[in-house]
Amino acid sequence: MATDIKTYNTPKSAQPIGPYSQAVIAGPHIFVSGQIPADADGKLIEGSIADKTTASCEGLKNILEGAGSSISRIVKVTVFLTSMSDFAEMNSVYEK
Repeated sequence: MATDIKTYNTPKSAQPIGPYSQAVIAGPHIFVSGQIPADADGKLIEGSIADKTTASCEGLKNILEGAGSSISRIVKVTVFLTSMSDFAEMNSVYEK
């Protein structure tokens, strides 16, 4: 049985700067590309790890909602930090 696979992009999140999409929808599954702390215009967010985490999560939320899903349905997330000393601050935003 073949599954339809399509790409998805929303103007509510930073646009890809490479040859990829914000997400791929494969049947009932949505695979979202990595999110960076940027606004919808692609401007990088300056400030604390909390500010950057908020921006990344908002981008993710906008992509999922536009593709017909939500953050509450996420199965797996991988977070990359340049310093583990930022973990507690990042996690305080992420857990919301």
